[in-house]
Amino acid sequence: MTYKKTIFLALMSIICLSASARGQVDKDDISGFSTLLVTPAPRHAAMGNSMGSTAGDLFSLYSNPAGIINVPYFAAGFAHNEWIADYRSEFVGLVYRPSNYALGFSINYGTVGDIERRTGPTPEPEGYFDLNDLVAGFSFARAFGRATSVGLTVKLVYEKIDVYSSTGFAVDFGFQHHLSSQLAIGASFSNLGSKLKLDEEEYDLPRVLRAGAAYRIADFMLTGDVVYPTDDDPHFHLGGEYNFNRMFYLRSGFQSGYDEKNVSFGLGVDHRGIGLDYAYIPFKSDLGDTHRISFTYLLSKEE
Repeated sequence: MTYKKTIFLALMSIICLSASARGQVDKDDISGFSTLLVTPAPRHAAMGNSMGSTAGDLFSLYSNPAGIINVPYFAAGFAHNEWIADYRSEFVGLVYRPSNYALGFSINYGTVGDIERRTGPTPEPEGYFDLNDLVAGFSFARAFGRATSVGLTVKLVYEKIDVYSSTGFAVDFGFQHHLSSQLAIGASFSNLGSKLKLDEEEYDLPRVLRAGAAYRIADFMLTGDVVYPTDDDPHFHLGGEYNFNRMFYLRSGFQSGYDEKNVSFGLGVDHRGIGLDYAYIPFKSDLGDTHRISFTYLLSKEE
């Protein structure tokens, strides 16, 4: 099979899966599972979540499994996210790329604690309960030549709210292609899977289609994604990253179509494969500010 046919089939598969999901989910439906929607990656978040389709780092495990083929040999890391409404999450990921394929594993855990329990208008809550999400994923990516890669992630998803819990499965599909050393394109479709049922209520996982491009010139990279949740309108995300001697990084981004957020900022340090990244995203309407931080380690294969 030629590379052009591979690219065509990958894109058509993602588009067809997206169309199928649109037939199953209406705008009035409410998708649960916040951990599937909030990127754990500070670098991605700082750039307006605009590189989910084209990223080639450890956190491609979250947004596009095809991207893990760009890991030099081995990558490991963790991330912590402090989000709005007292939501916080922890992410741990591993990627191993011995040849023209790559394997990855990730765990993403999110929680909100001390939620008040009320059955009516009372001056004091009747008690408190927690919300807990867990996503465990196994990823596989395969390179076709030096320019094209496709990827698949299989995920176990678990959610517990108070005394109610539900377990399901989901898959992510991804594709990336480097048109040149400077320009890359990509697409992914995330969270296609079973419904979750809590108590007597059943709901769909929040499916998301991403497609975009990344362009690098000298020390600057510009990224852009169209992010299309199947229960919402499309959003346009833009971001930029400037590096000093490939050691210090400044980042910023913009997201359109959201009521409570639009701009983001961040910075990073990378030295001999050890990376430390931070992102700051302010929210409007007194929702507060959000912070993400991550630590990563990259190991290149010895020739």
